[in-house]
Amino acid sequence: IITAAGQSSRLWETTGREPKTLLPFGESSILSAILHNFAQVGIRDFVIVTGYRGDLIAQHLRDHANFGMNVHLLDNPEWHRGNGLSVLRALAYLAPEEPVILSMADHVVSPAALAAVRDGLRDARAGRSPFLWTMLTQPAKVQGRLNEGLIATARIILLGLAMDRVYQKIVFDTFHPVEAVLIAILLA
Repeated sequence: IITAAGQSSRLWETTGREPKTLLPFGESSILSAILHNFAQVGIRDFVIVTGYRGDLIAQHLRDHANFGMNVHLLDNPEWHRGNGLSVLRALAYLAPEEPVILSMADHVVSPAALAAVRDGLRDARAGRSPFLWTMLTQPAKVQGRLNEGLIATARIILLGLAMDRVYQKIVFDTFHPVEAVLIAILLA
């Protein structure tokens, strides 16, 4: 399940109100990178829940033949109420016993991390503790997963810091300092 229903309003000045998942990333878009990373671990079937400007996402997928994936689009008419409703909409569409991995449409996760989640689902269905099973059967893989997790966490923190700096620049350049502080308090 990929939730792509939000309006990304914080980036409107940059995106022209285009969904964040359609922004350029590498040689294509964020959405393309997400789909291709999943495909590298054997996951090629997707339910993508759209809402705000879902027409642009649908067109992007059509223009690129779904990037070679099996994609089913669902519309969430209540997208403005949050991601939870998009997830519920997708789960109602899927069979109850069908395992799923949830992805946000603006989170590019490495194939190695996706493989760890996929393997964890398989192990859990077999009645094994995914992390404990990996520790017992493939100790070298545990170190790799820990390193990857630390690197991903550092990237997320750095991205958050960069976004905070951009946000501060926009707000402090646009508003009086007192107004900027009030906006920050209201958004916190």
